[in-house]
Amino acid sequence: MSHRVRNIAGGLALLSLFTLLNAAGLEAQDRSFTVGIAGGASVPLGEIADEYDLGFHLTGLFELSSIGNLPLGLRLEGGYQKFTHDDESLTHLFGRVNAVRNLGASGLYLIGGVGLYNSEEDHGGHQGGDDHGAETFFGFNGGAGWRTAVGPLNAFIEARFHTVLDDVHTQYFIPLSVGFRF
Repeated sequence: MSHRVRNIAGGLALLSLFTLLNAAGLEAQDRSFTVGIAGGASVPLGEIADEYDLGFHLTGLFELSSIGNLPLGLRLEGGYQKFTHDDESLTHLFGRVNAVRNLGASGLYLIGGVGLYNSEEDHGGHQGGDDHGAETFFGFNGGAGWRTAVGPLNAFIEARFHTVLDDVHTQYFIPLSVGFRF
């Protein structure tokens, strides 16, 4: 198993353990959940926008609709994101824990949380290129979305601002997602 996969697996295991421990204390009537998928464009900002073009992301999710008596839900996410320019790329494997706050019956919601981002840059083997091996960094995100029923599915669109605290340069990006919860 590669170093990168071990880092991501360890991070996801810690996030899952944290969630399971918290879920064990939830009241039984508030344990409804959904699973889902999402994907879309990822807009690079700041320094990474100078190096990379528009990217894409794919995400899987598990969401608890509420936490005890709190007006919040909990979403676990894992996924993949990639930015490229010519033969250079920046990829992220990530695991995140987010709080979700529904804003009434309108379908609007706020979302924000923390996560681990396994980040790797590949400069296409250029001489003098500064390839960085895969490293895992802490990050956080916040944004908003809108949900609506589409037949038997619950569709959503959302946008979030992400900050990854890379030791070389802080990475900023905005994923624009379309997804479905089952």
